[in-house]
Amino acid sequence: APLMGSGYWIAECVQAAGCSMVHGTKGGHSRVIERASMLADADLILLAPCGFSLERTRAELSSLQLLQSDEWRALPAVRSGAVAVADGNLYFNRSSCGVVEAAEIVAEAAHPELRGLFGHHGRHWVSLSELDAFCDRDGAASPTKPVALASGVAAAAVENGGGAAKLRGTDTATPSAHVDAQLKALSDGDFASAFALNSAANRTRLSGAAN
Repeated sequence: APLMGSGYWIAECVQAAGCSMVHGTKGGHSRVIERASMLADADLILLAPCGFSLERTRAELSSLQLLQSDEWRALPAVRSGAVAVADGNLYFNRSSCGVVEAAEIVAEAAHPELRGLFGHHGRHWVSLSELDAFCDRDGAASPTKPVALASGVAAAAVENGGGAAKLRGTDTATPSAHVDAQLKALSDGDFASAFALNSAANRTRLSGAAN
C-alpha cells in the first residue's frame, strides 16, 4: 500500500495538540504521499499506519526499505531526528474513546517539553531512533498475530435450505488460500460455504448478530 497522510478526525487531534498537518484537513480524505519529498515542509513526521502496532510498523518499514532511501534521508525532519512512531492500531485506527489519547500522543511527540507528560512515550509511541530498542525489549509483542483457520471446514457440510453445500477439494492450508476460497464462494453466490469458512468464534458472532 502507498504511504498516506491523514485527514478525517485525526486532523482534529493534531489541531488539539497545537499542530497543523502538512497533508490533511479536518474531515478531508487521506491523501496519498507519492514521494517522500512531499514531506519536506514537515517539522515532525509521525508514522502511525492504520491498524499497525509499533512492532508491525517496524517490520513493514524494514520490508519497504523506505528509511534507507536517499529521498527520505534528505528530509529536514529526518535529518533533525524529528520522526516518531505511534501505535496506529489502538490510537489512529478509528475515532473512538481513544481520540483524547491520540491527541496527547501527538502533543508529546511534537513538543519536547511535553514528552512523557501524559504517560504515552515509551508505551504508545517512541521516536524513530528508539524503535528498535522498543521492539527488541523483553516481552515485546510479535509483529504479526497467528491466524486461526476454521477447523475442517473444507470437508464440512453446511445446511443450505433443504440441501447441503460442500467445499470439496478446496485448498485452505494457508491464510491467503483460505481468504481466496471464501472470496470465490461469495463470488459464486455460495454464501453457506463462505460462512462455513469463518472461524467457529466468528460463525457464532455473526449468527448472533443475525438474530
